[in-house]
Amino acid sequence: GNVFVGMIVANTATGERWTFGATNEWTAPAVALTGGENTIWIMGTNLYGFAASNAVTLTRVGPSGVTNYVATNGAHIWPYTNWITAATTLQAAVDAAYDGNTVLANDGTYRATSSVMILRGITLRSVNGRGATWTEGSYDQPGIYVAHTGAVVMGLTITSASGGVYLARGTLADCTVQGNSANHGAGVFCGYQSLVTNCLITGNYWGGWAWGVGVYSTYGSRVVRSTICSNN
Repeated sequence: GNVFVGMIVANTATGERWTFGATNEWTAPAVALTGGENTIWIMGTNLYGFAASNAVTLTRVGPSGVTNYVATNGAHIWPYTNWITAATTLQAAVDAAYDGNTVLANDGTYRATSSVMILRGITLRSVNGRGATWTEGSYDQPGIYVAHTGAVVMGLTITSASGGVYLARGTLADCTVQGNSANHGAGVFCGYQSLVTNCLITGNYWGGWAWGVGVYSTYGSRVVRSTICSNN
């Protein structure tokens, strides 16, 4: 026979939560998705106190073939497709960007408490170059983490992180990487099939024994037309 179950469906990204009753067959109410990652939980408890739950994470990205904008004074309205609705964080615009999109960052300093994660084939670049657009990270994670062969980071100054850029895949171009700390690759860690070009990597450091403080380059990576100096 049918067993009655008290059910909950919730989206942790939005805080939306629905409670409903169900029997052997049921359909959960729809929950809205926000831009970026949405973790949807479904939980149930029957009359005998037995409970079970499961979750799925869905990533909502914006439309393809557009530019996603970032500005310190943006209205932060997803999917950030003009300067008025621009995201106020690099990560929000990166999360909204479809493969092949450009994320365009206006002048200013963008502070983050965790790595800016670039996992799709997008281009993140500034409007007016490395002297005008800075990203400041935290001293427990890399400032920017890039893990796609088609990804490009261009025209930023990256500082104050535990390793400026972790370039597992992709390209770092026309950037300054300075004032970061790690015991290897304090400036840039270069993974297989990564490229660093026309960059200044300087003033990165580690207080003890270390290797590759400015750049730690693995097999298959390339560093060209770049200046690496005063790292210790």
